[in-house]
Amino acid sequence: KAQAAASAAFPAVENAGEALAALCKAAAVAATEASLTDALNWLLRSGVPEAPSSVARDRVLRAGSLLIEDKASRAAEITAVLEAYFAEKQKSGKSSAKVLEADGLFDAKLFGTVALHVADGAKRSAIRERLVRRLLKPTTTDVVQRAVA
Repeated sequence: KAQAAASAAFPAVENAGEALAALCKAAAVAATEASLTDALNWLLRSGVPEAPSSVARDRVLRAGSLLIEDKASRAAEITAVLEAYFAEKQKSGKSSAKVLEADGLFDAKLFGTVALHVADGAKRSAIRERLVRRLLKPTTTDVVQRAVA
């Protein structure tokens, strides 16, 4: 319930500094350069899945995208956090429709933002393939399809 409240109260942010501060506050960690991983982990595990509305969810996702855009030099670290999240999800098995939609939005918004800054052509291609697979899944919601497109 505390995570849902943090998601509901998540502020609209305009830049990466505000995004990092808001994500770290929600994750209950100090806002430092070293807290990027903590901020992203909160977003992935609590911020979006616990968001009580699409407005709150979109605010959290925007913060994540702004943060990733600003920390593009750390694309490998960001990619590792995202890949670890999805590996953990795959091991855990079934997810609710809300969590599946959140995962699709993570692909579209977060991996999509990382792809713009990855220097490695093979890594960029892997992300592109991931997004295409997401679009082709018959269970992908309209919200996620629009986000990917």
